[in-house]
Amino acid sequence: MPRPLTSQEVKKVARLAKPDLARPYIYDAASGQLQQISKDFEIFLILTPGGVRNQITQYISLILKADINNLSVRNKLSKQWIDNEIKDLEKEEKNYDDILGIYDDLIPKLSAAKTGFEDVDEVNSLMSNFTLLTSDFGEQRDGIRFDKAVLSVLKIRESVTLPDDIKKEIQSYARALIAYD
Repeated sequence: MPRPLTSQEVKKVARLAKPDLARPYIYDAASGQLQQISKDFEIFLILTPGGVRNQITQYISLILKADINNLSVRNKLSKQWIDNEIKDLEKEEKNYDDILGIYDDLIPKLSAAKTGFEDVDEVNSLMSNFTLLTSDFGEQRDGIRFDKAVLSVLKIRESVTLPDDIKKEIQSYARALIAYD
């Protein structure tokens, strides 16, 4: 539901609104269907200044001409950088595996052995010392794993192209924008 309109806006909308069957259609990439714009969107288009609508249309044209799918050199370099970063992080993570692999294996066993000895100060001190000695290593390993996860998402993003149906949808918005000049 659009905002309440002033009396001048109501008059402008009444003058420029198209008959129900004559309103522009936009392509919906999700459904693959053309859908007529809503009356509310029509009101928005009528009340949006022509200069703004023209700028949006020009921008859509510009961005589609730039075509993200044709940025092959950038994409290749970006993919290469991401792959190299992931390899470096994997090497670095292996350095922590020597220390933390033993810790990850030992702690559950030690925790099980601790059962019944929870009140023994030396047992608690031993557990605390293990945790204290390895916590920085664990945090660094977790940071490396997080960085690898982020880079994996970026790698997937770099391999994605802009589907034709999304382009078609964006272009249909441009046509709707200019329908109210």
